[in-house]
Amino acid sequence: MFLNIGSNFNIFYEDIIAVIDIENMKAGANKEFIENMRKNKNCVILRGRSRSLIVADKKGKTKIYLSSVSVKTIKKRLIFITAYLKNNIRARNYKK
Repeated sequence: MFLNIGSNFNIFYEDIIAVIDIENMKAGANKEFIENMRKNKNCVILRGRSRSLIVADKKGKTKIYLSSVSVKTIKKRLIFITAYLKNNIRARNYKK
């Protein structure tokens, strides 16, 4: 399943490593991490004011996404996907 992280941009939910509030990332080593990812072209900046940072592993390569969607909203979407998949797996097991 895919997760919409804003600006009509979707990523595969199993690729997500972390979802972090961008306000916690503005100092020290965290700022360097973001700058290094940008320099190495492993950073995708979506439209709007960045509110969250999503760290994902895409085919063994770490990428970050700066999204205008809040961490709280992304968490709700992930919970919905997880619940859907659990119920879907249970339903398939009952059919056997």
